[in-house]
Amino acid sequence: MATTFTSVLKVGESITSEPVPESDFIPDSGNLYPKLPEKFSKTAMELWLFDAMAADGNTAFTVSFFRDVLAAPAGFRIQVNAIWADGTIWSNPLIFPESVITSEGSDLDLGRVVGVWRTDKDNSKAGFEVAADLSTAVVTFDIPSKITGTLTHKSLGYPCLPKTAREAQMAPDAYWMRPIAIADATVDITFYSKTPEGETTSRRMIIDKDQQATGGVDRAWEPMLWTEVITDSYFLRAKAGPYVMQVMRLVGRPEQNYKLYATARLYRDGKLVCVPLRALQANDGAANKADDDAIVVEKLYEGGGVPAVFRHKNVGYRMEFRSRGPNGQRWSFEARHHRAWWSGPSSPPGPNTTGYAGFVVSVAGGPIGSAEPFWGWGIAGGVSMPD
Repeated sequence: MATTFTSVLKVGESITSEPVPESDFIPDSGNLYPKLPEKFSKTAMELWLFDAMAADGNTAFTVSFFRDVLAAPAGFRIQVNAIWADGTIWSNPLIFPESVITSEGSDLDLGRVVGVWRTDKDNSKAGFEVAADLSTAVVTFDIPSKITGTLTHKSLGYPCLPKTAREAQMAPDAYWMRPIAIADATVDITFYSKTPEGETTSRRMIIDKDQQATGGVDRAWEPMLWTEVITDSYFLRAKAGPYVMQVMRLVGRPEQNYKLYATARLYRDGKLVCVPLRALQANDGAANKADDDAIVVEKLYEGGGVPAVFRHKNVGYRMEFRSRGPNGQRWSFEARHHRAWWSGPSSPPGPNTTGYAGFVVSVAGGPIGSAEPFWGWGIAGGVSMPD
C-alpha cells in the first residue's frame, strides 16, 4: 500500500531559533526525504545536489537545492552553475519562499521522492524527482524569466549506499552521501539573462547521449552550517579512464588544530576499490597499519593549472587513496584547474581574502607505480573561510 509523506517548509513560518532533532539515518537508503521535515533550525542545512559533465570536459552543469537560512527571509535557495565549451558561464541563485518534498511509496525510505521549490507569485518552480529504486533522477526548471528545461540521470548501478551512519558521515553529526554515484546524464536547459540595456537574451545547453556525459546525485545534512566550523573544504566528482572518484574533504578551525575530515569513494570498472572515511596528512605513516581506508588531499602550486582566485592560489589538488592494511594498494590522482567556473568572497577584500570557487578540472593518475596515467575530467569546488 502506498503512503505519502510530505514535508512543507515556508520561509516565514518554518524556521526556528531552537534546536530541532533530526530524523534517524536509514541504512542502505538514499536518505532523500528531509531529516528536518517540519521545523528548521537556523543553524542547520540540508542539500540535494545534481550535476552533469560531457565526456570531453567542455560542457558542464550543476545544481544544488538547499534548505538553510542563507537566503532568508527571502526564501530557500537553489544554486545553479553552467559552463559552455566557449567558456561562457551562467551562475545564479534562485530563491523561493516554499520548499515541498514528498516521498511516495510503501515506506519512507522506499518511495519515489519529489522536491519542489516554488512560489505563488508567478507559479515559477524548480525541483527534482528521484525514483524509489534510485535508478533515475530528473531535475526540472520552470522559471520562464530565468531558466527552463531538464537534467536527467540514468544510474549506472555503482554500489554506493552506506550500511551504517558512520559510512555516511563526512564529520561528526555531518552527513554527505551519494545516492546515485554515477549516471548517464543528458541536459536540455535554456538560460536567460538581461543585458545592461535591459534586453533579455537566452542560451540553450544541450548535452545529449552522443556526448557521453556522466553525473551524479549527492545528499547532505548537518545541524551546523559547515562553513562556520571549517577553514577549508574541497569537493570533487571526476572520471579518469576506468576510475570514478568522489571526494569531500574538510579542514577544521584553528581551535580544532585544523583537524581533517573526509568522505570519499574510488571505483574502478564499476567496482568500489577504496572507501576513505578519514583524511590524513601526507607524511602520516600510520595509514600503513590502519584497519580502514584513508585519503590524503594536498594543494598543488607548481605545474599547469589556473590559480585559485583566493588566498591559496593553488592550481589544483593531488589525492592519494590508501586502502586498508599494511599491504594496501594506493592510487594517486592530480586534479588541475583547467577552467575557472563560479566564485565569490567569504571575507573582506585583502591579501588573504577567502572565498568559494569552482573549476572544471583535468584529472590524471592511477595506481602508484603504474607506467601510464589515466586521463579524464571532473567538477571541483571549494570553500575557504577566515581563520
